[in-house]
Amino acid sequence: MLSLLWRIFMLIQRNSSGENWKNAEVNLISTLSSELSYKVEFLGQSEAFAFHQTLPTTLFEIVR
Repeated sequence: MLSLLWRIFMLIQRNSSGENWKNAEVNLISTLSSELSYKVEFLGQSEAFAFHQTLPTTLFEIVR
């Protein structure tokens, strides 16, 4: 979990340094998707798949 928070912090730092916001947003979603998909491996495949499919939409709502 700490590594996930660190990645989010680094993406925010890069964005504040002038990185294109759209690229930072896509990188953040990609990072969180892969991290959270890994974290929910203990779930059944259908639950993990459903969770993974809703994640990008949820993150876009949070980021905006």
